[in-house]
Amino acid sequence: MKNRVLVIAEKKNLAQDIANALGRPTARSGYFEVGEYDICYASGHLLKQADPDFYDEKYKKWRMNDLPIIPAQQKKIVRTDKKTGKTDAFATSQLKVLKQLMQSAVSVVNAGDPDREGQIIIVEILQHLNCRLPVKRLWLNAQTPAGIREAFKKMKDDAAFRSLALAAECRAEADWVIGMSCTRGYTLAWQSRGHDGVMNVGRVKSPVIGLVVQRELDIEQFVPKTFYIVKGAIKTRAGNFVAKWVPPKDAVDSAGFDGEGRLLDRRIAQGVVDRTITKMGVIEVADKKRVKQKPPLLLSLGDLQRLAHSFGLSPDQTLKVAQALYDVHKLTTYPRTTCSHAPTDEWKKAPQVLAAVRGNFGSAWDFDGAPDTSRQSGAWDDGKLDAHYAIIPTDMRKDLSGLSREEQIVYRLIVSHWLAQFYPDYEYDTTTLTALVEGERFTATGQTPALTGWRTVIPLKKSAEDEDKQALPLVSKGDPCRSNPVEIHEDQTKPPPRYNGATLLDAMEKAWKFVTDPKVKARLKQTEGIGTPATRSTIIAECISGGFIVEEKMGKANVYRPTQKARVYYQALDADLSRVDLTAYFEGQLEEVEKGSMDETAFKTMLTRLVTRLMAKLKDGSIAAAMPTPQQIPEDAIVSRSRSSTAKTGTRRGGAGSSTRARKPATAKRDTKVAMAESAEGTVKAATRSTKGEFF
Repeated sequence: MKNRVLVIAEKKNLAQDIANALGRPTARSGYFEVGEYDICYASGHLLKQADPDFYDEKYKKWRMNDLPIIPAQQKKIVRTDKKTGKTDAFATSQLKVLKQLMQSAVSVVNAGDPDREGQIIIVEILQHLNCRLPVKRLWLNAQTPAGIREAFKKMKDDAAFRSLALAAECRAEADWVIGMSCTRGYTLAWQSRGHDGVMNVGRVKSPVIGLVVQRELDIEQFVPKTFYIVKGAIKTRAGNFVAKWVPPKDAVDSAGFDGEGRLLDRRIAQGVVDRTITKMGVIEVADKKRVKQKPPLLLSLGDLQRLAHSFGLSPDQTLKVAQALYDVHKLTTYPRTTCSHAPTDEWKKAPQVLAAVRGNFGSAWDFDGAPDTSRQSGAWDDGKLDAHYAIIPTDMRKDLSGLSREEQIVYRLIVSHWLAQFYPDYEYDTTTLTALVEGERFTATGQTPALTGWRTVIPLKKSAEDEDKQALPLVSKGDPCRSNPVEIHEDQTKPPPRYNGATLLDAMEKAWKFVTDPKVKARLKQTEGIGTPATRSTIIAECISGGFIVEEKMGKANVYRPTQKARVYYQALDADLSRVDLTAYFEGQLEEVEKGSMDETAFKTMLTRLVTRLMAKLKDGSIAAAMPTPQQIPEDAIVSRSRSSTAKTGTRRGGAGSSTRARKPATAKRDTKVAMAESAEGTVKAATRSTKGEFF
């Protein structure tokens, strides 16, 4: 008899939380039973994309003429064990449980994580089992019992999220097609230069490696320039202050100045000194005004990762901690969000959330002042919400002493930005003084706090510049002054800084800044950049674990440097794959799919055109000709270790990196065109490829 509601959660702990929120559950084999609900679960993707030879036996051999590989319809099979290659036992078992439960169900609830990937994980299960039942979508922003019960009341038809699932499908297809086609094509080209092994190429990690390598090259190629700053000691009856000389408005790129208005010609500086030293002048500007600064918005994941960086947490650490605060401790809302606003319904819950948060901190509560929960800041705005709102604390009560140090740091950051919304504006007085001496202007600025406001919970950080700040005298416009002394200070331009966890995240998020094609750049400013908030930190972590990036201490901060392996990889790749243009463009197209502005056919047409162009460069031999030979690769770029388990490279997934080693020097001397021709005829067989050494 069909009278059950089947709830499918993305993972077991979420299924348990849902079951507990709905009543007193009974644990069954592979699911929980409570009331009318059967609550089953996956464990991430239970299905995987089929390998190339699933579509055609010819793909068991790697041939340039068979590229690109673009199936007419992507097929998914039960996922396999990464070590043994056999069908995954858990996935097989859970799919059987789900099929059985579906036979007694009248409807299904999709309880995947509230994001693109969570949507497709459940949708592909339903498709695999040929589900024809009505499906609702459970969208959880807070994994507390109250949050779960509230979400059940607000469920929508799963069809309303079709474009979200479609975007996930298109992303997966693009990654598969580019990964498989480019990995095979670049491997054949790489081997034609005298190397063995597999050169993995991925759509996302490759440009991230490219960003770090290019920054290192920019640093190495940087030539410092000397520039000059003229400072004058301005003396008045009310007191003295030091002011900087202000170059003419048209100074940028004019004679003696660079593109940023810096003075490069010492003779101009000396002329200013000679004209103004010991001369009388007048205070031309004496401006003092009160500035009100509203509290910062609530935290998105990127914001949180950047703030946590100053406490020594990597982006990946911060994401894992924020995820634990959400789904383990239930102390905060869903973390994988780009939004900095929250709904007004959440603002209305502030009194009980404040009581819970204060109780959680207990005697450790050290936030001064009295937050006024009746105050509604601009962060509470229903008109500026995305699929997920900002990360905020929940009303869950918990002893924080049980949290790790990292969890306490991240929780405090989330709480402080939430609390700031209930404090008055921060107010300060800003003063600007300009002295006019012999036609030359010298300006100084100062800032004095007036009302602490929300700075009570988010204090100003002291910087090296604070030590140079001066108290400005109370002068009036028209007051006489004298400049003495007037001096020239010499400085040098500095190379761009190496990336750290915070700045590399920012570069990935704002990838349009690094796009070289002006047409593409103009269209990318509003897109997500490289990756998504949910994947960026993982991408960086995989680049580190893959041996492409090292994180090292420099002063008080950790910075990223590329390895020799990354440099050779960057040299071997075509610019289309090592620059951010391609990936950032794809993210923009996926966003259009998610919005419903682009359909699957249009996306696949664009993907086919792009991959065909990439393959054309491989087939004409130009990519191989630009690759380094074994003799040109530094020894420290080669990592020797056994890779016998990956010998069957014909079914290897494409991604950034590769498993390669150099062939014997005699082999490396072969003509590139001959080698490419041999590869095209299929003389390179996946099963016989050497993987004794690892390069990428």
